[in-house]
Amino acid sequence: MASKNQELIHMLKDVKKSLVSKDLRGEELEEMETAVGKLEAVVTYINDCTGRGIYFE
Repeated sequence: MASKNQELIHMLKDVKKSLVSKDLRGEELEEMETAVGKLEAVVTYINDCTGRGIYFE
């Protein structure tokens, strides 16, 4: 199960990097920041459920 969690976190981090690397302004930037915040919340939730931190920056 831990390897699936690690794989999921890797995928979430890749999505986050893709979103952050876009050149956005105004409302699009706010929407992207909201999406990134939600992705980070999912990663935190997975880490909490597994009882250990898995971080890939």
